[in-house]
Amino acid sequence: MKTIRPFALPLLSALAFLIIPTVHAQIIHEIRANIPFSFYVQETRLPPGSYTLDMLQDSDLQVMEIRSQDGKTAVIFEVDPTQLDSPPSNAELFFHRYGNHEYLSRIFQSGSADGSRVILSRSEMSMQNDGSKPWERSVQGE
Repeated sequence: MKTIRPFALPLLSALAFLIIPTVHAQIIHEIRANIPFSFYVQETRLPPGSYTLDMLQDSDLQVMEIRSQDGKTAVIFEVDPTQLDSPPSNAELFFHRYGNHEYLSRIFQSGSADGSRVILSRSEMSMQNDGSKPWERSVQGE
């Protein structure tokens, strides 16, 4: 095994910063949406209704919360950064549909191509592993 010379470490570190993509801001403002169908966030099924989505403070943009407007339901879930080709004019939530099950998959604020991707739940992973291909649809928010 070869040893990296001490002078090469600063050079390799500088190159790593150039090669590794920068983490973009994800969801930084609250998003409200009226979702007209039942859906899953992780393993929790939520009924149709009005919801608010927000990044949890001090989560390093990795944890979000969705809560019903009536305050009866709230789910905390993990997210990763993702991007669209072009920024949406309105906030937009994307859902994966497998048969009659819909899963929240991606969230974008208006005017920003940088967004958040919901970490796959065990049940959605299982469907994908079984070869199911999701149909995707979106709901606009504000």
